[in-house]
Amino acid sequence: MSTYQCDVVLPAGSFNRFQTWALDRSHTVALRRSATVGVTSEDNARSSRLVTSMAGRTRELPASAVDRSGGSPTFRDGDGLHVGFLGRIVEEKGLEYLVRGFRALEDDTARLLIGGDSTKVAGGVQVEALMLGIPAIASDLPGVRMPVRLTGLGRIVPPRDPGAIAQALRELAATRPDAEAGARAARERCLAATVVHRHAQRFDELRRRGVSSPS
Repeated sequence: MSTYQCDVVLPAGSFNRFQTWALDRSHTVALRRSATVGVTSEDNARSSRLVTSMAGRTRELPASAVDRSGGSPTFRDGDGLHVGFLGRIVEEKGLEYLVRGFRALEDDTARLLIGGDSTKVAGGVQVEALMLGIPAIASDLPGVRMPVRLTGLGRIVPPRDPGAIAQALRELAATRPDAEAGARAARERCLAATVVHRHAQRFDELRRRGVSSPS
């Protein structure tokens, strides 16, 4: 069994193109030799460059998320809308579109908090927020959109669209979704203890079946 989270995406450049090619070839070999491929989301797997290497053998196993309850809002400044970003500050995250969308708001009390150097993958920060009933705004991209779509807690917007981000922020500020139901759905799907148990069950199932790699 293999697990596959996402395709490698690197900045432009001849050496990075070579790295991407080499990694894709290596991953293709591993995936083709796997009886089952655990994927973070089927939505993401269907859009992968390597989809044909794992077609028909995928099993959705969401990435685990940690319960962050018990914290305190020490960075809060006033009673206005607070929007947070936590993640790697790199081009692929499209942080500039969030900044432009936030700056279009007509609310002087709103605050944008940006934290970098997080190595979270597969939407971990987004899911951890949802588990606490905090709505998220997600780009309409394979995999990225699924936590909000499955929980109904937040908004999905077109990629690289500051106007859509601004409108989503206005809507969430005016009418909050059902935080309790969304948080419950996120916890049932992604809470670490639950996900680890599912992974263990799948590995045990394969062991008992004596599954070998496909020919």
